[in-house]
Amino acid sequence: MLHYMLDVETRGSQSLLNVKAFADPTTYKLKVKRPGSDESSEVNVDLLETFNWLIGLTVQGIAAPQTFTAEFERDAEGRLNIKGRLRQDAAGQWWFRTVTGTTPDGAAR
Repeated sequence: MLHYMLDVETRGSQSLLNVKAFADPTTYKLKVKRPGSDESSEVNVDLLETFNWLIGLTVQGIAAPQTFTAEFERDAEGRLNIKGRLRQDAAGQWWFRTVTGTTPDGAAR
């Protein structure tokens, strides 16, 4: 759902998010215009930290990434589902890391 919304809302815009670049959230770049001029520069954007900020998470810890391998299959409605289980694999295509912190209501996450 998030992918669809971002893809539709930002299609063709150089100033908004590039959905294809989400494939690696650690290397995302955004062209930013300097206030009061026509000059712009490309800056690195940490999408992971930005997302944490947007949801109001006060980060207390971020674990090292763990990589995984998985197989997928499409269901009758065309949705992609994992086939079996994720398998931890040092050369895996997907990575995850645990983020711990608190939300604005004080709840630990």
